[in-house]
Amino acid sequence: MTTDTPTNSPATAPATNPTTTPTGEHGAGGGADLVARPDRPVAVDGPAPWQEPAELEQARDLGWVLVVLSATSALLASWMMFPKDAVGMSAGYWVSLLATIALVAVVWLRSTLPAAPAIGVTLLAGLGMTLLGVLMDYPTTVAAVMAAGGVGIALGALMQTSRRAS
Repeated sequence: MTTDTPTNSPATAPATNPTTTPTGEHGAGGGADLVARPDRPVAVDGPAPWQEPAELEQARDLGWVLVVLSATSALLASWMMFPKDAVGMSAGYWVSLLATIALVAVVWLRSTLPAAPAIGVTLLAGLGMTLLGVLMDYPTTVAAVMAAGGVGIALGALMQTSRRAS
């Protein structure tokens, strides 16, 4: 025997009301037992434990600033002061490469990643720039910029070694 109405048709489905409580009451507050709500969070006085300000470490922070200033100054000087010939261009490539590596490594120090590899990379970039400035046969302007920038980066990296283990 077949019927004309399907078993899941709206005509045969039971009527449901989303505001109806299990006891059949309607209205505000009647559905309190249908939804389990968590307690409201309690306000905490002061900063959360994970947001407490870091202790000021002057040598570490000054070293970070020294690396940023030295690398940025070397980059700007290589763009404005180096000659526009083959020697100036190759020196500019080296300064740009090593200063960018130092800047990326010093930004790495502000992250939650381990600090020791970043300090090592920064120190190697500073020493490389210093050695290129002193040992290569560059004009005085180029050699002075590379040596001063490299010494500043290396000195700032050494100041970063005072970083406390966290």
